Amino acid sequence: MKSISDIKQREVFVEWVREMLDDQTINGDDNFLDIGGNSLLAIELIARYEHEYGVKISMLNLLQSSIDEALINSQTV
Repeated sequence: MKSISDIKQREVFVEWVREMLDDQTINGDDNFLDIGGNSLLAIELIARYEHEYGVKISMLNLLQSSIDEALINSQTV
């Protein structure tokens, strides 16, 4: 079971993606590239998340998987 902290971090990350891509319909099931993301935006999101939460998201996972899957496979640094 995911902790409240994990759920909150997921919600924050998805909100950052929504703001970045100016699309409030984005959810965790979406693939970052399919919704208009690109590698430069991914780098910005990954750096922001790592700075804020001390958790590293794989660029490959973010670009190839759903947002939720990328977060599930992230690692604390």
